[in-house]
Amino acid sequence: MQESQKMIDVASPEIRIAIPKAKSLAFLGNPAEGISLLEAKVDSSSAKIDQLAALLAICEILHCDYRDNEALGVFDQRIVPLMGSFSEEIEIAVEFNRSDIVHSLLQNDDFYGLVDRASIADVELWNHRAYYGVIEAREQGKRHESLPNTWQELLRAYYQGCWRSYRLASKLMAIECMDLGWPDEAIYHALVAGDQRTAKAFGTALLLQGNPDRVAKSTSKWLDCTHLKRLFVVGCDILDGYVDAIPDGQFDDVFERVRTMASLHGSEWQEHSCVSRAWNSMSDMSWRLNNNQAVRLLSTAINHPIWSVPIEGGNRVLPVRDKMMNSLAASAAVLPPESVSELVEATVELVVERKQHTDYPNAIELLCRLGSLCGDDAKKRIKEALYQPGKPLDSYLLQVAPNFNAKLKEPESLSSDIDKVADRIRQQFQWLPLSAEVKQLGGAFGFFTVVKDDQKLVVQSISTVHEHAILRHREHLSLDALQKLIDAMLDMISENENLINNKIQLVQVMGSVGDVCSAAQAKQIFNVLSPMANGIIKEPELTQSVAESQNPLNPFKMGAGKPTDLRGVAIFTLSCIERDKPGVFAGELDSIIEAGLTESDPQVRALSLAAAREKPTISEAEFTAVILATRDADPAVANSAFGVLANKEELQLTRPQWRLVIHTAKLAAQSNEVKVRRAAAYACSKLKSKITTNTLRDEMDKLLETLCNDKCASVRRHASE
Repeated sequence: MQESQKMIDVASPEIRIAIPKAKSLAFLGNPAEGISLLEAKVDSSSAKIDQLAALLAICEILHCDYRDNEALGVFDQRIVPLMGSFSEEIEIAVEFNRSDIVHSLLQNDDFYGLVDRASIADVELWNHRAYYGVIEAREQGKRHESLPNTWQELLRAYYQGCWRSYRLASKLMAIECMDLGWPDEAIYHALVAGDQRTAKAFGTALLLQGNPDRVAKSTSKWLDCTHLKRLFVVGCDILDGYVDAIPDGQFDDVFERVRTMASLHGSEWQEHSCVSRAWNSMSDMSWRLNNNQAVRLLSTAINHPIWSVPIEGGNRVLPVRDKMMNSLAASAAVLPPESVSELVEATVELVVERKQHTDYPNAIELLCRLGSLCGDDAKKRIKEALYQPGKPLDSYLLQVAPNFNAKLKEPESLSSDIDKVADRIRQQFQWLPLSAEVKQLGGAFGFFTVVKDDQKLVVQSISTVHEHAILRHREHLSLDALQKLIDAMLDMISENENLINNKIQLVQVMGSVGDVCSAAQAKQIFNVLSPMANGIIKEPELTQSVAESQNPLNPFKMGAGKPTDLRGVAIFTLSCIERDKPGVFAGELDSIIEAGLTESDPQVRALSLAAAREKPTISEAEFTAVILATRDADPAVANSAFGVLANKEELQLTRPQWRLVIHTAKLAAQSNEVKVRRAAAYACSKLKSKITTNTLRDEMDKLLETLCNDKCASVRRHASE
């Protein structure tokens, strides 16, 4: 191997000082000042290597700010003329950097030819032996070896000047710092690495393991290093993981950074991806906003071109609007009344004048949220805009009509149209002649066919939005119409070759019929669902089984639903029917729920707990299982268990039972899982008023005081309610 010659090694000391200074200025939010510093060095230097190093640093700053067209211009107009004057290693590193920019612009280049050229020239840009040594030392717990070796590789990559190798070394350094408990050190390296998986893992680790001081320092570093758009996008992957733990004193600065990026509206697709990523993060953090922040967010959203642009043509999609509406829905509760009215008008326009199918449900959901917050005048405005005389109602408007006190003009038409609805349900599953054309049903996500002998099986994956909408007005259905609907759904649920996902959706629909169905119809439903609720489920034979779809060696996976999910949903649906028609199952449901509460699959346990929450009463055995479930290894199950305790209005506990509840809540308060601590805080806040013993109430007060000082905002909020 030839003697290595690194770019920064052979540059002048003046350039070696100027480059990190210029990058620091850029990363801290002054890219123009950093570029000006480097341009001055280019103009004042006669050495080509100094000019090259400075120009590459300019390109790197532009690249990190999604200004790749400018960076490519610098390469082609100013760097390419310098080429031919340097060693093979330096020129190959430069070519790899140009390739980075070309790929960012979705253009083609001879990347693999460049890889071959490096191999022929015996140029090693990635020190694989060093990487292997770092990983091996880390696995053996020899941090005293892995950390200095990683640092040496980071320095080597920096001096070499190749961005790709430096990103890989930065990834290794970020992992080292995370594992050593230095999140504030790791965050810079994670941003530079640009690796989404590493960034997400870092955010999650910061939430679970970071103490308040480390979280505050990490947030300060995040704010320092996310001014450039490319680094901001990676930073959002970190931020999403620990948004709940951002200190209150820093939250407004973080919010303002995300809001500023969300307000951009450039024409370049890369800048659009930055805007999209900002709104993704905003939708995750908007529940924390105060009224001032919510007003700023409202102004940013409804004045953004993406919100106001006309929808021209059936194929145009504005993928950011749904995240805008999700963010506004989460923060609407803290908006002042005049801002709520302003948002109502802006959202009505999206539904009536600038409707697009991809975010139409989000717009309807936002209006429902606003309808629950605003006064009668605003609710009347929504009703008049959505339910115009003579205008047909789609499934979404039909479903939410009661939210706005909108009455159906001809409610009896629901019963007269039920044959069409039942027929559509039955078309989920069809045997057809081989020559028959398959007609995809409206609202279907897709279909697949399986040929057997001289027939083909066609199974369509169909949304049940319309069925939910009809049952929202179930009081207008005749018993005969309801029977036809129940028969169609039970037929498809019982059909062995139907997709499990289809069955799950249909079972969920049936959860709302308890207050209108007869005892005989309830028993009919129970006879079909109870075997499934007991785990007796046969998978389709003509399509992939769950085991096949989860086989890591299977390149053609088709997730058609899990039997355990179907079992859990069946238990929950039966409990909802029992809730609305108490005693209809004469105690038969108790044993099903008790078995589900001790099932090995966490999803079944969680849904069995949700079922116990819906039942009017719970048995002693169920209560014991609920208490045990608050200590479940799966956070979602523990969360559901605390939900049962919090939402049982008629819950009457003995003194020993109260002691169990307080003890398990104390243990939950020490959990690393935010979901568990949050659930415990919510349950304690709801249960406190039911405690009649002073000593137990004092214990609960002390526990709530501890939870009110939790590092996570959601825990503090629930504990203080």
